[in-house]
Amino acid sequence: MTGDASNEQLRDLVAGASVAKPAPVAEAALVSMIALRIGVRWFAVPADRVREVVTLQAITNVPGVVKWVLGVALVRGRLVPVLDLAGMLSTPRTGEAAITRPRLVVLSRGDDEAAMVADETRGVLQLPPAITKDAGIVRGELRWEDHIIAVLDADAIVGVVATTEPG
Repeated sequence: MTGDASNEQLRDLVAGASVAKPAPVAEAALVSMIALRIGVRWFAVPADRVREVVTLQAITNVPGVVKWVLGVALVRGRLVPVLDLAGMLSTPRTGEAAITRPRLVVLSRGDDEAAMVADETRGVLQLPPAITKDAGIVRGELRWEDHIIAVLDADAIVGVVATTEPG
């Protein structure tokens, strides 16, 4: 093979390599979630498990329930159990006070409901899937803006209320 022919082959190989497209990178599917702040910690729940977010009016104390059940609230004519998520997770409730009235984030699982008191909520956000854990009401974590968010299992939270014995 002459030098010109081998140079021609090299040029063809280089030209072919430059037009080759890299393999497509699979984009992670985003998940619709509602972010909420309780104390200094941020949490997220899947948006399809949030029935509604309302301004907290009043919570009626219920005697004989576990300490992390704050009571019940009247939400659009329904009595909804209200939970202290910080108490459920045994974490201190510290941090900046809400600049607005606290919110009730009402979770649903079929006909069952439970609400959590949040200091702040954000609308529906498109967030990456969480790095998952095995069990419990915290299903994983993800990064959002400058925060680490604990992703909650809304079904487990509502289920805990439905199966909690008084006392």
